Amino acid sequence: MKKNSESLIRHPSVSGTFYPDNREELIELIESFKIEFEKEFIIKAEKRNIHGGVVPHAGYIFSGMHAASFFGLLQKTGKKYDTVVVVHPNHSGYGPAISVDGHTHWSSPLGLIEVDIDLSNKMGFPVSQYAQKYEHSAEVMIPLIIYYLGGRTRLVSVNMLDQSVKAAKTVAQRLIAATEKTDGNVLVLASSDFTHFETPEEAERRDSLVLELIYRKNTEQLYELVTSKGFSVCGYGPIMALMEYCSQKFRGYEVELLGKGNSGDIIPSDSVVSYITLLFSG
Repeated sequence: MKKNSESLIRHPSVSGTFYPDNREELIELIESFKIEFEKEFIIKAEKRNIHGGVVPHAGYIFSGMHAASFFGLLQKTGKKYDTVVVVHPNHSGYGPAISVDGHTHWSSPLGLIEVDIDLSNKMGFPVSQYAQKYEHSAEVMIPLIIYYLGGRTRLVSVNMLDQSVKAAKTVAQRLIAATEKTDGNVLVLASSDFTHFETPEEAERRDSLVLELIYRKNTEQLYELVTSKGFSVCGYGPIMALMEYCSQKFRGYEVELLGKGNSGDIIPSDSVVSYITLLFSG
């Protein structure tokens, strides 16, 4: 049976909650995220190859400015990418251990973004539309990708229900193999928020321990820390996948902090979620 073309479009599940579902309101909100970068840092970024980054995926009023710091830097440097690969956690529990999306396009209030089916297929993971049905951690990136990088940029979504070190290495290895078979310029994002529902002081303490291991490029210790201590970094698997991808493909890569904050900056509270944005380049 031939599929209806409408069924191949992934419609938003959190527009109107995580971000405005009205185009004009969404653009106004994104444009309110005025990020200032030092001129020297922009020049440095222009000269380096930007491989990817860690970007938060909460509601825009809380984490939008931090996410925009990554995309805003790309816009300042003028770098263009054919495909953005968003490696993200699975909050719902639906779908395979690791999967790629089965839609041809994702819709947003800013329009459609095309799925890079060729690159997605080259990774060889199970294809699942179901895994994305209620998942927000890739969806919230779409308006930012379209706004900052343009409507011609394509998308690959890698959904990690399994966030083990083995799974992260598998994602990295298959992504490397797939990108070596394509001529396109690829950017890899690890979608993740950091500590959840702790005091600002405790969130800062836990985040600093996680960041130290990211800076040291040690995925094994990062996994041990998060799982043994019960740290609530929701996308530690995608972060490890990005670390492994860069370690294997771009030896000597650098990790730099672009933005850091928590939900208490917007609504003061003793129970906050923290957001950190990191640049991976070399």
